[in-house]
Amino acid sequence: MESNTPVAVTADLQPGSSTSVLRLPTFVCVFLCLVAGGILIGLVNAMFPIVDVPAELLVRFPPPEIAVAREASIKQTNMVNAMAALGILGLLMSGFLGLGEAAARGFGGGTMRRLVPGMVLATGVGCLSGIVGQLLVQQLHSPDGDMAPVIMTFLVQAGMLGLFGIGLGAALGFVAQGVSGVGTVMVSGLLAGLLAAFFFPVVSTFAAPDLHTEVVMPGGVLRGQRHIVGLVLYIGLIVIAWGLIIPLGNRRRGAKQVGSAG
Repeated sequence: MESNTPVAVTADLQPGSSTSVLRLPTFVCVFLCLVAGGILIGLVNAMFPIVDVPAELLVRFPPPEIAVAREASIKQTNMVNAMAALGILGLLMSGFLGLGEAAARGFGGGTMRRLVPGMVLATGVGCLSGIVGQLLVQQLHSPDGDMAPVIMTFLVQAGMLGLFGIGLGAALGFVAQGVSGVGTVMVSGLLAGLLAAFFFPVVSTFAAPDLHTEVVMPGGVLRGQRHIVGLVLYIGLIVIAWGLIIPLGNRRRGAKQVGSAG
């Protein structure tokens, strides 16, 4: 005898519906990203550069051997500062967002157990992003200035922020659902990084026309000077991009709901 009782199917099994890997509301995600960005701005303003070129190399008319040593020191200190800044940002954003995601899930499902590994992942990829960004600056910089600053800025930031976004997305997806949640959120993080890299040089052209953008962290210490407006603009734009796009872009397809006679 056939029954007319409908079969209940969970939302995750409904092809045609979409469910989010993350449960963190978008406005909370943006707020937490802004908090992380604000802390980084304060740290950069107060502590950076954490390493600097030795004073004995900063002579006005250096002999060739001093000039070579100074150039090598500049590259090394820029690399270390870039690693530190992006590593700290990865630690802060993954920590705040990961804890927020865990809270949205009632601190259950193993989220707290996965939080620290996720933060380590995001911090490590953040440091790697700093290395990639500085290598791109060194590779693309030309004494002849044959590349437009806006193009160089986009290429540097796209490579650096794209990689950073992959790491941040992977960390959040892992905190939320373990290995199965990594892929979708990772793509959202990559997209957010690329969009921030595209819009930042355009926005800064109008909002801060005197800002040197073709560096790893625009607005940080450059030639002994800091551009606080540029620093706030840069960090604010990139954290807002991740705060908006990661929760909105991490939806995945599920299975179509069926109601069958059993």
